[in-house]
Amino acid sequence: MAKPNPAGAVWLRWENSAKGRYYEVRLQVDLLGDWVLTKTWGSQYSGLGRLSHEAWSLIEEALKSLEKVHQQRLKHGYRLVQQQGYDPTQASLF
Repeated sequence: MAKPNPAGAVWLRWENSAKGRYYEVRLQVDLLGDWVLTKTWGSQYSGLGRLSHEAWSLIEEALKSLEKVHQQRLKHGYRLVQQQGYDPTQASLF
């Protein structure tokens, strides 16, 4: 599996139009060299939502977490509407 360019970011956004919900993830390298997966989710209309972070020392661990999020979103009726740097259907980076 190819590794992402540390200068670039991975970003994906899913939406569930029926429920008016969104879910986004960003994967970036922090200043200490760890891979940080930032998740944001909430309502498309009210502006209310939440944010969480996960830090991983290995890119493979971060990608497993990202793939898990992708599978959960699909299972819950979301569809992938935007992406940058990662195609979960191809499991390829950049």
